[in-house]
Amino acid sequence: RQLKDQKAEKTKKNRFELMAMVLSFMVVMIHASYAKFYTISEEVDIFLSNYYTDYISGFAVPCFFMISAMKFYRNYDYSKTGEKLKKRIHSLLIPYLVWNAISVLWAILLNSVPFISKLISLRDRFEFNAENIIGGLFWFKYIHAFWYMALLIIFTLLCPVIYTIIRNK
Repeated sequence: RQLKDQKAEKTKKNRFELMAMVLSFMVVMIHASYAKFYTISEEVDIFLSNYYTDYISGFAVPCFFMISAMKFYRNYDYSKTGEKLKKRIHSLLIPYLVWNAISVLWAILLNSVPFISKLISLRDRFEFNAENIIGGLFWFKYIHAFWYMALLIIFTLLCPVIYTIIRNK
């Protein structure tokens, strides 16, 4: 019986990992400029630019949220809140804050070093103020792709409330 349960758990884990790999590929493809670098027909360009990016891969990020929630709330109860939050400090919060700090330093560097700042024309100039520093460190002002991590952090903090709403559904 125990061997059967372990095999079922391994199969479930493999399915999650395969799904995450496919979804990761889809997210990368959404953000890639693959059509600009190759000679392709107009039909293929239309398919990739309009249908694949807008419709087919549009469910990748919401699926990541669902997978994250399924893994988070598996075997969850209120007594595990502290343990769950502690694990997310190391796996989510610290990497988020470190990369955001690097992004703020990078924005300052791009603005402060004259020979670099002359080369940067499209980027907004960094101004030392509370909004830019707080927005850069604690939100995703300079790494826009981190909106996903910011929302995961918020959902993690709200886990007891979310669990209360969904536990009997």
